[in-house]
Amino acid sequence: TLSDVVIKPNSANCKLNHSEHQLNHRQQSPAPSTTMGAKPSKVYVTDWDKADGHLHHDETVDKSSPFRKHETLHLSPSRKVHASGQRDFQVINEAGDTLYYTTKAVPNTAFWFDLLKNDEPMVQVRGHPWGKEWDIYAYHAPSYSGQEPDAASAALYLKARVLLNWTKDNAKVQLCHKKKKDSKQEWSDPVLVYDDINFLMGKGQTHLPSNTNLVSYSENLTTAAGNKHLIRLELAKGCDVALHVILTVIANVVHSNTNPFIAHANNSYSQDGMA
Repeated sequence: TLSDVVIKPNSANCKLNHSEHQLNHRQQSPAPSTTMGAKPSKVYVTDWDKADGHLHHDETVDKSSPFRKHETLHLSPSRKVHASGQRDFQVINEAGDTLYYTTKAVPNTAFWFDLLKNDEPMVQVRGHPWGKEWDIYAYHAPSYSGQEPDAASAALYLKARVLLNWTKDNAKVQLCHKKKKDSKQEWSDPVLVYDDINFLMGKGQTHLPSNTNLVSYSENLTTAAGNKHLIRLELAKGCDVALHVILTVIANVVHSNTNPFIAHANNSYSQDGMA
Protein backbone atom coordinates (compact mmCIF):
# COMPACT_ATOMS: atom_id res chain seq x y z
CA THR A 1 0.00 0.00 0.00
CA LEU A 2 1.02 3.59 -0.23
CA SER A 3 1.48 3.65 3.53
CA ASP A 4 4.17 1.00 3.14
CA VAL A 5 6.23 3.17 0.80
CA VAL A 6 9.65 3.97 2.23
CA ILE A 7 10.47 7.62 1.82
CA LYS A 8 14.01 8.15 0.64
CA PRO A 9 15.84 11.47 1.04
CA ASN A 10 15.80 13.50 -2.12
CA SER A 11 17.84 16.65 -2.51
CA ALA A 12 15.44 17.95 -5.16
CA ASN A 13 12.69 20.06 -3.66
CA CYS A 14 9.41 19.20 -5.36
CA LYS A 15 7.76 22.49 -4.40
CA LEU A 16 8.08 24.32 -7.67
CA ASN A 17 6.75 27.72 -8.52
CA HIS A 18 5.00 28.37 -11.80
CA SER A 19 8.08 29.68 -13.61
CA GLU A 20 10.22 26.80 -12.41
CA HIS A 21 7.48 24.32 -13.15
CA GLN A 22 8.17 24.11 -16.87
CA LEU A 23 8.09 20.59 -18.24
CA ASN A 24 11.14 19.05 -19.80
CA HIS A 25 10.29 19.34 -23.45
CA ARG A 26 11.67 16.62 -25.66
CA GLN A 27 14.26 18.07 -28.05
CA GLN A 28 13.37 15.63 -30.79
CA SER A 29 10.29 13.57 -31.42
CA PRO A 30 10.71 9.95 -30.31
CA ALA A 31 11.16 7.90 -33.46
CA PRO A 32 8.71 5.03 -33.98
CA SER A 33 10.29 1.88 -32.59
CA THR A 34 9.71 -1.74 -33.50
CA THR A 35 9.90 -2.53 -29.78
CA MET A 36 6.82 -0.47 -29.00
CA GLY A 37 3.95 -2.77 -28.22
CA ALA A 38 6.31 -5.65 -27.55
CA LYS A 39 5.76 -5.74 -23.78
CA PRO A 40 3.92 -8.89 -22.68
CA SER A 41 0.54 -8.49 -21.04
CA LYS A 42 -1.06 -10.68 -18.41
CA VAL A 43 -4.54 -9.41 -19.18
CA TYR A 44 -5.79 -12.79 -20.42
CA VAL A 45 -4.42 -14.70 -17.45
CA THR A 46 -5.39 -12.14 -14.81
CA ASP A 47 -8.02 -13.26 -12.32
CA TRP A 48 -9.74 -9.92 -11.82
CA ASP A 49 -11.73 -11.22 -8.86
CA LYS A 50 -8.45 -11.80 -7.01
CA ALA A 51 -6.43 -8.84 -8.31
CA ASP A 52 -6.04 -6.20 -5.59
CA GLY A 53 -4.39 -2.77 -5.35
CA HIS A 54 -4.48 -2.89 -1.52
CA LEU A 55 -5.37 0.79 -1.05
CA HIS A 56 -7.63 2.60 1.42
CA HIS A 57 -9.61 5.80 0.84
CA ASP A 58 -7.04 8.04 2.55
CA GLU A 59 -4.38 6.84 0.10
CA THR A 60 -6.11 7.95 -3.10
CA VAL A 61 -5.47 11.25 -4.90
CA ASP A 62 -9.03 12.49 -4.26
CA LYS A 63 -9.67 10.63 -0.97
CA SER A 64 -12.42 8.54 -2.59
CA SER A 65 -12.76 4.92 -1.57
CA PRO A 66 -11.41 2.29 -3.98
CA PHE A 67 -13.79 -0.25 -5.46
CA ARG A 68 -14.41 -3.31 -3.32
CA LYS A 69 -14.56 -5.53 -6.38
CA HIS A 70 -13.36 -5.57 -9.97
CA GLU A 71 -15.10 -3.04 -12.19
CA THR A 72 -15.13 -2.34 -15.91
CA LEU A 73 -15.25 1.38 -16.66
CA HIS A 74 -15.97 3.14 -19.94
CA LEU A 75 -14.45 6.50 -20.79
CA SER A 76 -16.83 8.01 -23.30
CA PRO A 77 -16.10 11.39 -24.93
CA SER A 78 -18.43 14.07 -23.56
CA ARG A 79 -18.61 15.55 -27.04
CA LYS A 80 -19.57 13.56 -30.12
CA VAL A 81 -16.07 13.53 -31.49
CA HIS A 82 -13.28 11.04 -32.01
CA ALA A 83 -11.97 9.79 -28.64
CA SER A 84 -8.32 9.97 -29.70
CA GLY A 85 -6.64 13.00 -28.24
CA GLN A 86 -9.66 14.00 -26.17
CA ARG A 87 -9.55 15.26 -22.59
CA ASP A 88 -13.32 15.52 -22.08
CA PHE A 89 -14.75 12.22 -20.91
CA GLN A 90 -17.58 10.77 -18.88
CA VAL A 91 -16.36 7.88 -16.74
CA ILE A 92 -19.21 5.41 -16.30
CA ASN A 93 -19.66 1.78 -15.33
CA GLU A 94 -20.13 -0.90 -17.96
CA ALA A 95 -23.91 -0.94 -17.45
CA GLY A 96 -23.98 2.76 -18.18
CA ASP A 97 -26.07 3.68 -15.14
CA THR A 98 -23.42 5.15 -12.82
CA LEU A 99 -21.30 8.22 -13.49
CA TYR A 100 -18.11 8.20 -11.40
CA TYR A 101 -16.11 11.09 -12.82
CA THR A 102 -15.89 13.51 -15.67
CA THR A 103 -12.73 14.99 -17.14
CA LYS A 104 -12.63 18.41 -18.80
CA ALA A 105 -9.97 20.29 -20.70
CA VAL A 106 -8.60 23.29 -18.81
CA PRO A 107 -9.63 26.40 -20.80
CA ASN A 108 -6.92 28.02 -22.91
CA THR A 109 -4.60 25.04 -22.64
CA ALA A 110 -3.71 22.40 -25.20
CA PHE A 111 -3.20 19.39 -22.95
CA TRP A 112 -4.13 20.11 -19.32
CA PHE A 113 -7.36 18.73 -17.83
CA ASP A 114 -9.45 18.66 -14.65
CA LEU A 115 -11.00 15.60 -13.02
CA LEU A 116 -14.44 16.27 -11.50
CA LYS A 117 -16.73 14.32 -9.21
CA ASN A 118 -20.37 15.39 -8.97
CA ASP A 119 -19.38 18.46 -11.02
CA GLU A 120 -16.83 19.49 -8.37
CA PRO A 121 -13.21 19.84 -9.52
CA MET A 122 -11.08 17.40 -7.55
CA VAL A 123 -7.78 17.27 -9.41
CA GLN A 124 -5.95 19.19 -12.12
CA VAL A 125 -3.39 17.49 -14.35
CA ARG A 126 -0.68 19.43 -16.19
CA GLY A 127 1.73 18.11 -18.76
CA HIS A 128 2.90 17.98 -22.35
CA PRO A 129 2.77 14.89 -24.61
CA TRP A 130 6.40 15.33 -25.63
CA GLY A 131 7.59 15.95 -22.08
CA LYS A 132 8.75 13.58 -19.39
CA GLU A 133 6.52 14.67 -16.53
CA TRP A 134 2.83 15.19 -15.79
CA ASP A 135 1.97 16.80 -12.46
CA ILE A 136 -1.20 16.14 -10.46
CA TYR A 137 -2.65 18.86 -8.22
CA ALA A 138 -5.49 18.43 -5.73
CA TYR A 139 -8.07 21.19 -5.31
CA HIS A 140 -8.27 22.61 -1.77
CA ALA A 141 -6.57 19.51 -0.34
CA PRO A 142 -2.95 19.83 0.87
CA SER A 143 -0.90 16.66 0.70
CA TYR A 144 0.23 17.31 4.28
CA SER A 145 -0.19 19.89 7.00
CA GLY A 146 1.57 23.12 6.17
CA GLN A 147 1.97 22.51 2.44
CA GLU A 148 1.95 25.72 0.44
CA PRO A 149 -0.36 25.99 -2.59
CA ASP A 150 0.77 26.31 -6.18
CA ALA A 151 2.23 29.73 -6.96
CA ALA A 152 -0.18 30.20 -9.87
CA SER A 153 -3.34 29.07 -8.06
CA ALA A 154 -4.03 29.15 -4.33
CA ALA A 155 -6.65 26.43 -4.78
CA LEU A 156 -4.17 23.79 -6.01
CA TYR A 157 -1.72 21.67 -4.04
CA LEU A 158 0.89 19.41 -5.61
CA LYS A 159 -0.13 15.80 -5.00
CA ALA A 160 1.72 13.47 -7.34
CA ARG A 161 3.62 13.24 -10.59
CA VAL A 162 3.75 10.82 -13.49
CA LEU A 163 7.23 10.30 -14.92
CA LEU A 164 7.38 9.04 -18.51
CA ASN A 165 10.32 6.89 -19.55
CA TRP A 166 10.48 7.05 -23.34
CA THR A 167 13.19 4.38 -23.65
CA LYS A 168 11.22 1.81 -21.66
CA ASP A 169 7.76 2.86 -22.87
CA ASN A 170 6.41 3.11 -19.35
CA ALA A 171 5.56 5.61 -16.64
CA LYS A 172 5.85 5.64 -12.86
CA VAL A 173 3.72 7.47 -10.32
CA GLN A 174 5.24 9.18 -7.28
CA LEU A 175 3.57 11.02 -4.41
CA CYS A 176 4.62 14.29 -2.80
CA HIS A 177 5.42 14.07 0.92
CA LYS A 178 6.86 16.19 3.69
CA LYS A 179 10.38 15.36 4.76
CA LYS A 180 10.68 13.98 8.27
CA LYS A 181 13.54 16.28 9.30
CA ASP A 182 12.34 19.61 7.90
CA SER A 183 9.42 21.31 6.22
CA LYS A 184 10.56 20.69 2.65
CA GLN A 185 8.85 18.33 0.25
CA GLU A 186 10.17 15.24 -1.47
CA TRP A 187 8.97 12.51 -3.80
CA SER A 188 8.13 9.00 -2.67
CA ASP A 189 9.39 5.86 -4.28
CA PRO A 190 7.14 4.83 -7.21
CA VAL A 191 3.74 3.60 -6.04
CA LEU A 192 2.40 2.48 -9.44
CA VAL A 193 3.84 1.51 -12.82
CA TYR A 194 2.05 2.08 -16.14
CA ASP A 195 3.22 -0.05 -19.07
CA ASP A 196 2.43 0.91 -22.65
CA ILE A 197 2.01 -2.52 -24.23
CA ASN A 198 0.82 -1.34 -27.62
CA PHE A 199 1.89 2.15 -28.62
CA LEU A 200 -0.01 2.22 -31.90
CA MET A 201 -3.28 0.82 -30.58
CA GLY A 202 -3.46 2.70 -27.27
CA LYS A 203 -3.33 -0.27 -24.93
CA GLY A 204 -1.85 -0.01 -21.45
CA GLN A 205 -1.73 -1.72 -18.08
CA THR A 206 -0.67 -0.98 -14.51
CA HIS A 207 0.91 -3.00 -11.75
CA LEU A 208 2.42 -2.34 -8.35
CA PRO A 209 6.22 -1.83 -8.24
CA SER A 210 6.59 -4.96 -6.10
CA ASN A 211 5.34 -7.36 -8.81
CA THR A 212 4.00 -7.52 -12.37
CA ASN A 213 0.50 -8.76 -11.52
CA LEU A 214 -1.99 -6.45 -13.20
CA VAL A 215 -4.31 -4.13 -11.32
CA SER A 216 -5.65 -2.45 -14.47
CA TYR A 217 -5.82 -2.80 -18.23
CA SER A 218 -7.01 -0.13 -20.66
CA GLU A 219 -7.75 -0.22 -24.37
CA ASN A 220 -8.92 2.41 -26.81
CA LEU A 221 -11.81 0.84 -28.71
CA THR A 222 -12.42 3.84 -30.95
CA THR A 223 -12.87 2.70 -34.53
CA ALA A 224 -11.31 4.31 -37.57
CA ALA A 225 -14.77 4.55 -39.11
CA GLY A 226 -15.86 6.65 -36.18
CA ASN A 227 -18.89 4.53 -35.26
CA LYS A 228 -17.54 3.78 -31.78
CA HIS A 229 -15.89 6.24 -29.37
CA LEU A 230 -14.81 4.44 -26.24
CA ILE A 231 -11.88 3.63 -23.96
CA ARG A 232 -12.38 0.57 -21.76
CA LEU A 233 -10.67 0.34 -18.38
CA GLU A 234 -10.55 -2.87 -16.35
CA LEU A 235 -9.80 -2.00 -12.73
CA ALA A 236 -9.09 -4.30 -9.79
CA LYS A 237 -10.46 -3.75 -6.32
CA GLY A 238 -8.38 -1.69 -3.94
CA CYS A 239 -7.13 0.67 -6.65
CA ASP A 240 -7.07 4.44 -6.88
CA VAL A 241 -9.92 4.96 -9.33
CA ALA A 242 -9.19 8.64 -9.94
CA LEU A 243 -5.49 8.01 -10.53
CA HIS A 244 -6.21 5.29 -13.09
CA VAL A 245 -8.67 7.53 -14.91
CA ILE A 246 -5.99 10.24 -14.96
CA LEU A 247 -3.39 7.80 -16.34
CA THR A 248 -5.81 6.65 -19.03
CA VAL A 249 -6.49 10.20 -20.20
CA ILE A 250 -2.78 11.09 -20.11
CA ALA A 251 -2.03 8.00 -22.21
CA ASN A 252 -4.74 9.00 -24.66
CA VAL A 253 -3.28 12.48 -25.08
CA VAL A 254 0.28 11.17 -25.38
CA HIS A 255 -0.66 8.46 -27.90
CA SER A 256 -2.66 10.84 -30.02
CA ASN A 257 0.08 13.44 -30.23
CA THR A 258 3.11 11.18 -30.62
CA ASN A 259 1.67 8.32 -32.66
CA PRO A 260 2.85 8.97 -36.24
CA PHE A 261 -0.40 7.62 -37.67
CA ILE A 262 -2.87 9.75 -35.72
CA ALA A 263 -0.87 12.75 -34.54
CA HIS A 264 -2.72 15.94 -35.30
CA ALA A 265 -0.84 18.49 -33.21
CA ASN A 266 1.98 20.47 -34.86
CA ASN A 267 4.22 20.59 -31.76
CA SER A 268 4.05 24.37 -31.76
CA TYR A 269 2.57 24.44 -28.28
CA SER A 270 4.60 25.90 -25.44
CA GLN A 271 6.09 23.65 -22.78
CA ASP A 272 3.45 24.44 -20.18
CA GLY A 273 0.65 23.12 -22.36
CA MET A 274 -0.78 26.49 -23.28
CA ALA A 275 -2.40 26.75 -26.67
